[in-house]
Parts: sequence; structure tokens; C-alpha cells
Amino acid sequence: MLMHNSANLLATIDVQQLDTVGLGILRLMFPAFAAELELGRYMRRVLSSGRYATVYFEPHRDVDGRLSRHVFDVYGSEASAPSSDKSGLLHVET
Repeated sequence: MLMHNSANLLATIDVQQLDTVGLGILRLMFPAFAAELELGRYMRRVLSSGRYATVYFEPHRDVDGRLSRHVFDVYGSEASAPSSDKSGLLHVET
């Protein structure tokens, strides 16, 4: 796992459970495209909260060591003057 010294684990998310884009049947036909859109929207929400200066995702490792294609660990480093607004984070446990 690549982890920067100042980054903390913020959440573990399952992009299949995020449904902010409303792609309908396109989600079934193009799951990787839908996942990319969902991750982008999630990252924008976290960054717009003002609490974190940087945010990055890594594929989550299953108990058997395999990398997931739809579950991601979200890491971030706090901004120098954190905002009191925490609404940018959405935690989805898997």
C-alpha cells in the first residue's frame, strides 16, 4: 500500500453503493465508467469540504490479498486550517 506520511485513512467506499450520478442502464453497460464518475464526484465533495488539502484513492485489498475493482480506501491529508464542515465525507462500510 502506497501511503504518504501525512495522509490518513478517511473512509472505505464501495462505488457500487454510491449512486450520485444517476446513470441508470449505463451503469450496467459501462461499470468502469460509472465507477470513475462516482469516484470523481466523491473526491470533489471531500475536497470541497475544506478539511483536506489532498485526497487519493487506492483499491481496497480483500482478506485474501486481491485488489478490489469497486471498493477503495480513501486517504487524505488535512488542510492547514481545517473547516468545521464535515459534510463532504460519506462513509460506506463494506
